[in-house]
Amino acid sequence: MSTLILILSAFGYISAIIGIIFCLLAFAKKMLYYPSNVQENVSENLYVAGTLIAISFICFLGGKQLIKSNFQNSLQNSKITSAEINGIFFSQDDLKGVFNNFQGTEGRYRCDHFTGFINFENNESIPIEVIRHCYEKNRYIIISKKYDMDADIGDIKTSKFNYIQNDTIKTY
Repeated sequence: MSTLILILSAFGYISAIIGIIFCLLAFAKKMLYYPSNVQENVSENLYVAGTLIAISFICFLGGKQLIKSNFQNSLQNSKITSAEINGIFFSQDDLKGVFNNFQGTEGRYRCDHFTGFINFENNESIPIEVIRHCYEKNRYIIISKKYDMDADIGDIKTSKFNYIQNDTIKTY
């Protein structure tokens, strides 16, 4: 699974870069003086660029869905032994029921974000980022940081993360 995610990620980045290059070349040919037969190739380059960028988008969406399903499978197949978020340790009893009900995310409303990791029984560790939702109390967004691309796993509602604070002092 991890190999497929890495391949999709690499293919997505490569096709995006090549698509952007084709797009820039097409616009450069359109702006500069070229003979009429070269001007006709501009539309072909734009089609190729659009296709490559669409393929890149599909690769990233597929990779994010694979990461999300991999995270869900890890939660279903193994018990969480502990977690550490922003330097605060959570035991298995502290996390009981926290990662059971994921809801859809409407976006990343970043008020505070904390890094950490979840440890499982099978010695697997998944790095995560927990983002405190700005507009709703006790709502947190969980993001998997296990692979090159980040994937929103979902929102959880819990009061167990309320005492996690950033150490930075806000100045206005």
